[in-house]
Amino acid sequence: MPSITLPTVGAPASPDAPTAPSGIQVQEIGSSNSYAGTLEPDAGGFGYDMWKGTSAHDVETLLPRIPLPGPSPAMRVLARRLILSNAESPTGQADRDLMSIRAEQLTRLGNLADMEAFLAVVPANSKDPTLTAFRREVLWLKGDVDGACAQAAADMAVMPTDLDLNRQQLLCRAATGQTKEAQLGIDMLREQGQSDPKLVMLIDALGGAKGAKLPPDLPPSPMLYALIKKANLAVPPEWAASATPALQARLAADDTLEPAARIGAAESAFISGAMPIDLVKQLYGSQDVSPTQIDALLAAEDKDDGPIGHAQLYEGALRTEQPAHRAQILQRALEMARRFGGYPTAVAANETLLQQMMPAPELAWFAGDAGRVFYYLGQYERAQAWLNIARNRAEADAQARNAVPTLALFAQIAGAGQKLTWAPDAVEQWRAAQEKAGDPDAALRAARLFAILAALGEPVGDQWRQMAETAQASTTLPDLTLVNRLDAASAAGRHGEVVLISLVLMGPTGPAGAHPLVVNRVLSALYANGLQSEARAIAFETVIANGI
Repeated sequence: MPSITLPTVGAPASPDAPTAPSGIQVQEIGSSNSYAGTLEPDAGGFGYDMWKGTSAHDVETLLPRIPLPGPSPAMRVLARRLILSNAESPTGQADRDLMSIRAEQLTRLGNLADMEAFLAVVPANSKDPTLTAFRREVLWLKGDVDGACAQAAADMAVMPTDLDLNRQQLLCRAATGQTKEAQLGIDMLREQGQSDPKLVMLIDALGGAKGAKLPPDLPPSPMLYALIKKANLAVPPEWAASATPALQARLAADDTLEPAARIGAAESAFISGAMPIDLVKQLYGSQDVSPTQIDALLAAEDKDDGPIGHAQLYEGALRTEQPAHRAQILQRALEMARRFGGYPTAVAANETLLQQMMPAPELAWFAGDAGRVFYYLGQYERAQAWLNIARNRAEADAQARNAVPTLALFAQIAGAGQKLTWAPDAVEQWRAAQEKAGDPDAALRAARLFAILAALGEPVGDQWRQMAETAQASTTLPDLTLVNRLDAASAAGRHGEVVLISLVLMGPTGPAGAHPLVVNRVLSALYANGLQSEARAIAFETVIANGI
């Protein structure tokens, strides 16, 4: 394919050396240290020796395999800490700079503050294509069109045949009023047999050509979003559902989009860690809601309430002063989130309201939902208070009675309960009830529960073991070589490697859909390597996602 060489926009400018955010020490790094980071041990980093005994080749191979952002907040937090930790490089030499792999994974996570801070430890003179693209991505996400275009021009001076940079150059010209230069570039593409009708449409639209429209099915990207906003064009509303987490965070703040699209984007960005819950709550709070609308939501069939419904339930719970009515609204929000997804968002958004509700006998029917939330949040004393209410009212209240075994199980996972004594008949009755209710994966869910309890040192009977073996035989086995490597890393105390392999083994479904063997080994390894609270957080995610 012939190269595309276009005249640059002004003289190539070298970006200024990055300034480290407060509290971050910029290190001079090169091939000898590709694991400088922004997280010190007292801020969540895994320590300078996290890769001691681990080969650079293994990190290079496994780090890109972490499926990010993923559906599990607990796993995502571990991934973020692993990527950003300030540490000595692994042993040996990798074929590829680990700094660039980390930049790629940070982009997938989409937290702009983390991405921008990471630039402080990326060598300013790096010509690595991934790192230069990462630098431009940060500028596009910040909406700094001039800075991103200048950076693209500087990068193109080093990589003149890079097709993506050439494309960015043309788009920059169109958006900044250099229409003649942009047209010259299009003509050159045409002469070289590389004409792109969609690119031509996009350049015409950005340049303000009369009657020009954005191409249909335009894929979302931070670059296109920044250029579209600069040209005062309408952002495709479907981007809110399909954009990357970082761009969804930008779209959530875009008041030209419909409220449902903005709220949906905000919820997705929060789950991925790209947006704080306070901004989601602000969007929730911007929606008006009437008592009639709340009553309609409470009376509706079991279905996803959607972004607007989530906002209305939040506002309804916030406005009511009656504890019982507030509990009723919160129960709806939490139950629907457990069934249809978004439970972490529902918990985080409503945590303050839940904290304000005192466990009381008249709210015993709400104990199951409230207790589950506080076990999930790691607030075991408050969770235990709701369990006590449920136990005390079990004879008089059916909902409280049904909540007791579930909350007792959560207490065991939290390490706050008495050792379990399993009744095989009761276990079989539980599984039969799940299957009768139409759950085709009752045995598999039970196997995951067994795997969790066994990993955390709880006693389990033969009936649970048989259930797990049956479920495991009916599912695809994980990479047993990788499982064995996890066991070996755990036994040797290679904690960075333990976290890395755990994240890869859990796969794209996260702990909710992981093989029981994986759940067991990962939790065991994390627990043995000083990550007990992290292991319990994953355990709670797993049981909640499996309908418990």
